[in-house]
Amino acid sequence: MGPDTMWQCSGRAGTSGRTAAKRSSRRAERELEADLHALTAVLADRWGDPATVELWPYLGFDDPDPESAAPEPLGFLCNVASTMRVWWLPSGGRWLALAVGQADPEFPFELLAAVGEESSLPR
Repeated sequence: MGPDTMWQCSGRAGTSGRTAAKRSSRRAERELEADLHALTAVLADRWGDPATVELWPYLGFDDPDPESAAPEPLGFLCNVASTMRVWWLPSGGRWLALAVGQADPEFPFELLAAVGEESSLPR
């Protein structure tokens, strides 16, 4: 496994009708948020409270260089989630993040876990 790794767990959605689909999507998002809180509590017991990182700056809208891109897994995360909870691992050199995201309205919400190099996300 490389230094930058992603795990995904999809929420359940998918009933007939637009209203039913929205309701199901909101329910799936709530379920994943509950899972996120539970997993955050377990990791906080081990490594302390996480930092909350806003992901919009990694979209590159404020960067004058149109070719610049956020390093992975930030490049992916900033396109599917607005924030993530981050722990800088005590072993040094890496961070672990959790987020709930959705790639597009027709895709399911996902609980995401990512590990990246510390240099890609300075403290």
